[in-house]
Amino acid sequence: MRLHGTELAERVCVIGISMNLVTYLVGELHLSNAKSANVVTNFMGTLNLLALVGGFLADAKLGRYLTIAVSATIAAAVINLPAAGAAVRGAVRHRGRRGGPQGQRVGVR
Repeated sequence: MRLHGTELAERVCVIGISMNLVTYLVGELHLSNAKSANVVTNFMGTLNLLALVGGFLADAKLGRYLTIAVSATIAAAVINLPAAGAAVRGAVRHRGRRGGPQGQRVGVR
């Protein structure tokens, strides 16, 4: 039963990332709708092919539970990378923000 929950969570996460990816590609990177759709379909195709690789590893080498644990760990790390990058960029921007009419740093003597 736990495997079904893991699979459901993975599918929901992938669909959410693909929806946000379209918004990001069109809004931030100013790609056309056709180009962003192509990028997202390539992303989804790659994920589906990686499922075959994971199935082979599970059957031939690692075993079902170890493959799921390793794949879930890698997926969690990759999914959290953009959030960590945004947090670091936000901290760096906040720390290096300049203010005042002469362009002096705020709070620095």
